Amino acid sequence: MRHLHLDPVGGIAGDMLLSALVDLGADPKELAEALGAALGRSVPLEFEAVHDDVLSGKRLKPQPLYDEPMGLTFAEIERVITKAPFTEGAKTRILFLYRRLFEAEAAVHGVEFERTHLHELAAVDTFVDLAGAVLALETLGVGSLSCGPIPTGNGTVRCLHGVLPVPAPATAELLKGMTILAGGEPGEATTPTGAVLASGLAGSLPAAPPMVLETIGVGFGQRKGMQVPNALRVLLGSRPQEEAVYEVRATMDDLTGQMAAHLMEKFFKAGALDVTFSAVTMKKNRPGLVVEVLSPIEKLDAIAHTFFRESPTIGLRYQPVGRVTMERRMVEVETSLGKVPVKCSYYQGKLMQVTPEFDAVKALAEVAGLPLKEALAIVQSEVQSSRFGVRGSELGVRSRDHE
Repeated sequence: MRHLHLDPVGGIAGDMLLSALVDLGADPKELAEALGAALGRSVPLEFEAVHDDVLSGKRLKPQPLYDEPMGLTFAEIERVITKAPFTEGAKTRILFLYRRLFEAEAAVHGVEFERTHLHELAAVDTFVDLAGAVLALETLGVGSLSCGPIPTGNGTVRCLHGVLPVPAPATAELLKGMTILAGGEPGEATTPTGAVLASGLAGSLPAAPPMVLETIGVGFGQRKGMQVPNALRVLLGSRPQEEAVYEVRATMDDLTGQMAAHLMEKFFKAGALDVTFSAVTMKKNRPGLVVEVLSPIEKLDAIAHTFFRESPTIGLRYQPVGRVTMERRMVEVETSLGKVPVKCSYYQGKLMQVTPEFDAVKALAEVAGLPLKEALAIVQSEVQSSRFGVRGSELGVRSRDHE
């Protein structure tokens, strides 16, 4: 899987990410054609080479078209993107990013989503930044993203609403859940488009995850005279099928067995990937339980809410961890006892494990009048004998051929 890590050396803006992706190898002509087809007019994309004392990369040249309005409301934006000749995956991502922009504006101004206007962000340049970045990621084959700590800058910034603190209210709203670095260079280091791309597409990590580094791209912004380069560096590499998740833990000496079972159910409903309980001895020699939840990044708030709402704990700990999983699909295999659903697990395209579903084997054992252990041995033996050529009707969807 190709992974892209965002290293916001001097902040992040939509045009900086797009420039960095072009510096990586995304074809600006193909991007311009796709964006133009969506808008029904020519969309110029010109990038200039930039060389400073430390970094070299690309910078998107401003164009008069970028300042023209595209749509004030989400419904207007949605109509354009829905009709665009993009893949369904790209359309979904672009609309997701726009929806987050509108949600941030609605939250800041205290108005209903449907009545929210983007003002400055309603121009074509926002579409170029967001749609261009999504299309570039698609052409580069990027499967996952992460982002390092994001510098926000400091001081104030002037916009249509007047003078605002840095980060601007909408930008701060979009950066919730991300690791930020306040202070540093005066002015706005991270823009709303940069914030929505980073928080909407990437997980926050303190540093680049382990990967085999392939190439590096650098995208420059429009600011000059900074002590730190106004640049975003991106690192593209290959890594195992890993995803960034949070490990959330709390230790309790007043959680009953009945409450523990109830709590596990609530965690899974909140989006937990896994839940475990471990017995420990706590202070004052009291027996207790360590409750550990594996949470997707976007579900951390829901998991924390569940801890505090449903359990007696008054605090918890969490840390980012990596998770590597095998690709899985289900097939139905004919055995001497009957049809059994079998989970087939693959790593890097190779079949590693075939596992009969326990409950299905249990039901067949009861029908056949066999001890469960004997039925398990029979099915396991028959399935394992054909583990590198599993045949049967497919029950799930697989992403690639594994013949």
